[in-house]
Amino acid sequence: MNIGIDGLIVNELKKHSDDRGWLMECFRHDRMKEDIYPVMAYVSKTHANVVRGPHEHKYQTDYF
Repeated sequence: MNIGIDGLIVNELKKHSDDRGWLMECFRHDRMKEDIYPVMAYVSKTHANVVRGPHEHKYQTDYF
């Protein structure tokens, strides 16, 4: 897709859904060139009356 902005990178976003809700990664540094690394960001929705358990990743630091 080209919308006429030099240097713009457009990636298809994938929505990961299950019976608890959904999560969509907005961008990740492992899919971009090192000189423009952002921090990973995502948007999620948890359905009403659902509790998601806390978890951690072995090889990264999460800030919520």
